[in-house]
Amino acid sequence: MTRSYFRGYPIIRTNERWVYEDTGETIDIVRPCKKCGELFQADDIDPCLGELPGVENACCGHGVSERAYIKFESGVIVRGFPTIQYTERGKSHNQALDQTQKDAQVS
Repeated sequence: MTRSYFRGYPIIRTNERWVYEDTGETIDIVRPCKKCGELFQADDIDPCLGELPGVENACCGHGVSERAYIKFESGVIVRGFPTIQYTERGKSHNQALDQTQKDAQVS
């Protein structure tokens, strides 16, 4: 059995499909982010992080920090963060992310 995470929830692969480990429901069933409780919108921007300048896409890990990543417009990808600070819902940011972005721009 293959295990992974989907927006913070443990999932397993059974019968050629991914399902939530706790209920067996398919991951097509929309759940809010496990960490902040916000739902993803049609634009698929991580609701925990919101839009980040200079970032192509990013994921906070939704409570699983080693799954977090940032892909900068420069192509630099940074994976895993020790902590994510949640401030205002949907507009959250992390001081470590800000510093990482500055470091990537210098490189």
